[in-house]
Amino acid sequence: MEGSQSGLPKETERDVKSPEQHQKEIAMNAFVSTLYRDLTCAAAALLISVIVGASFVQSTATAPGVLATVATVSSASA
Repeated sequence: MEGSQSGLPKETERDVKSPEQHQKEIAMNAFVSTLYRDLTCAAAALLISVIVGASFVQSTATAPGVLATVATVSSASA
């Protein structure tokens, strides 16, 4: 019968990782974590830039004093 005395199957050669494979796996996990962190940071920076840009466009959509002049002319003619 295959397996240990506890009834669990024996570890096969492919289940046991060599130290080199283990180090590769750690390095890959670190790379993926860093990549996800950088992509998240870039997405947040892009979102902030879009919000600031939209705010700037909205605030400079009309020349200064144009809305005040329209309000003054409207109230003077009434």
